[in-house]
Amino acid sequence: MNAARVAEIIKVKRQVDGLSLREAAKLTGISSATLSRLERGIASESGVWIALRNWLDVSLDDLLFGEVAELKTAQALSTPAAVAVLLRADKRLSPEAIDALIRLFCVAYEQLARFGGDY
Repeated sequence: MNAARVAEIIKVKRQVDGLSLREAAKLTGISSATLSRLERGIASESGVWIALRNWLDVSLDDLLFGEVAELKTAQALSTPAAVAVLLRADKRLSPEAIDALIRLFCVAYEQLARFGGDY
């Protein structure tokens, strides 16, 4: 299992959706403590994987083993989520800079998407 990949997917999903751990916990049916452990890359009991798979809308195989196809996963993500994954992979940026860029991109994307790209 690729715990770091699962952690990254959860973190990106929460950021893109603008959710706190408690809000995400309500949506997934997974306790906020367990969701926090997953987001930090600490493996958890197997019972949470199905609920997490449903919330993230990915296959269980991709969620747990992730080497299947990074491109497929990126294509399955929304544009803001895919951009967030790419930004988080950039080792030149600090975590604070990454978070700021993700927020900036999400706001700009939502504004432009609202008008169908006509600006």
